[in-house]
Amino acid sequence: MKSMGFELQIGSQFGAGLTTLDLLSQLLFQGQIKPVLLVQPAKLDLSPIQKPFVHKLLEIHDAFFKTLPETGNNLVHTRFPVIACMGNGFTLVQFGRQFRGSSNLVKTVFEDTYFDKDALERSSAYDAIIPVSTWNKEVLESAGFRRVYVAPQGIDPTLFHPAPRQGIWRNRFVIFSAGKMEFRKGQDIVIAAFKAFHERHPDSLLCFSWHNFWPETMMGIDALGYVKGVPEVTKDQMQFSDWLLKNGLPQDSFNNLNFIPHNHLPQLIREADVALFPNRCEGGTNLLAMETMACGVPTVLSANTGHMDIISGDNCYALNDQRQVKISPGWKGVEGWGESSIEEIIDTLETIYHDREEALKRGTRGAEMIIKKRSWVQCAQRFTEVVQKFID
Repeated sequence: MKSMGFELQIGSQFGAGLTTLDLLSQLLFQGQIKPVLLVQPAKLDLSPIQKPFVHKLLEIHDAFFKTLPETGNNLVHTRFPVIACMGNGFTLVQFGRQFRGSSNLVKTVFEDTYFDKDALERSSAYDAIIPVSTWNKEVLESAGFRRVYVAPQGIDPTLFHPAPRQGIWRNRFVIFSAGKMEFRKGQDIVIAAFKAFHERHPDSLLCFSWHNFWPETMMGIDALGYVKGVPEVTKDQMQFSDWLLKNGLPQDSFNNLNFIPHNHLPQLIREADVALFPNRCEGGTNLLAMETMACGVPTVLSANTGHMDIISGDNCYALNDQRQVKISPGWKGVEGWGESSIEEIIDTLETIYHDREEALKRGTRGAEMIIKKRSWVQCAQRFTEVVQKFID
């Protein structure tokens, strides 16, 4: 088993940390690549099954770092390939010491489509760029980047799969919405559509998990006027309930799920009648959307950017009326982003509300597709295929 260094962070409270944890665990399990974690983990909330993998990852990490001098140059050269993490603008995500390997690769997920000349020049120092969505690949190649290979992110089907629900919100039509609150995720669109839908169907209930550990990124959520203001933050808690009441949602029309530990998420997802993601952009393929689909919940997806990799036939409800995003607070480039139609969302929710049998069929098709093609077993194998020639 040949070693590969990962300048990526594992963690339980953010999407990139979760996907890195699952990828490295699956690589260990498959036994073709020995992942050397080069970054200290973020906060971890591990299941008993995850603990042995993380223990092994940290054991490999500690053994490698014992070979390094405690002080000295911040740049460390290794005898094995290293994969680093790049974000918007092709900028390196730094975690302290930097590493250069026998080959140097980049794993990237980005939403901003603006790249300057310096970004293109920085890419020449790397042997390959590995985005997780077809849309990211197409944007990179159109901007002049070369040696771009897609390796998609996956889900854990032992957690996310169809199963009976508890029925805790019986007699309610439950709409599930999740993802950190920000303009890109489109919670303002969710609120506007739900407000109109709830007036027609008072039995509807919006259950949401919008906690954002970086509240400054919420600014601009009110740019299009669908909502007024942003939630207040007191003692690191976002006052979503007060904000929604001020925006005209009735007291009993919503349920704030707050931050949900990942291992507890499947049980809550399965209580929903529909999951709604009118996101303006997804650089990846939207981990939460894949997880709702894997659970068999009928899922409504904006037909843009990374979502296009998981929309296939009638495996979900696609929002095809995608208009140009003209206002983009905090973003330089939004080419390819999509503005979903409030009217189409309401019509789609009406369709699901009145035809639950067809909705369940679509939920079943979505689960079959995600579990068959997007489990971490398949996605880790694809990652190994992409990086294999840089390891040998």
